[in-house]
Amino acid sequence: MRKALLKIMGAVALLTFVTVLVFTMFKNPLNKKVQVDVFSKPDKVNISFNGINYTTPLKHFKLEVGKKYLVKVSKEGYKNRKFEFVPKNIKSTIIVNLITSVVFKNSIWKISSYCSCFKCTYPYNDGITASGKKVKVGMVANNWLPFGTKVFIKGLGEFTVEDRGNKKYFGTKEEKRQCIDVYMDSHKEAKEFGVKFLKVEVR
Repeated sequence: MRKALLKIMGAVALLTFVTVLVFTMFKNPLNKKVQVDVFSKPDKVNISFNGINYTTPLKHFKLEVGKKYLVKVSKEGYKNRKFEFVPKNIKSTIIVNLITSVVFKNSIWKISSYCSCFKCTYPYNDGITASGKKVKVGMVANNWLPFGTKVFIKGLGEFTVEDRGNKKYFGTKEEKRQCIDVYMDSHKEAKEFGVKFLKVEVR
């Protein structure tokens, strides 16, 4: 009887241990890993995550979700960069652009659209972008990337930054929001496009 009781108690203890372990694995994000891609301009830079060194371009490697990484980026002739990066539950991307001294730590940008009509661009509905060019398809608005910067939006293609947007929604050079407004020829097209969240590569 005593042996049977000990067996039951042992089984219960083991079951409890396994339950806690499984729960902890799913509850604690540090036990999960997410795919992280690194894009850089120039194409090859030295980059380290918590002291582990790599050379870009890097694609499809795993980092622990929720863990804080100290990232250091360096290349001869360019300003070294250092920042903290915490991978999210969704696929993450780090975009390093040493030419413009900008670092992007997330892959997903908010993509909206506009046209040159009164509703979209008042009081600047004259068809001229903030860079002074006549607006046309292939141009986008962003408040802190330099004019002429090329951006590749997954599923949409390559665009050139030639316009600016409302600071309330698109931020400033100091408050870098990952938002892009894509120009379209008609208000109908812009309205149908709506808002999407897509991966952006700065070139």
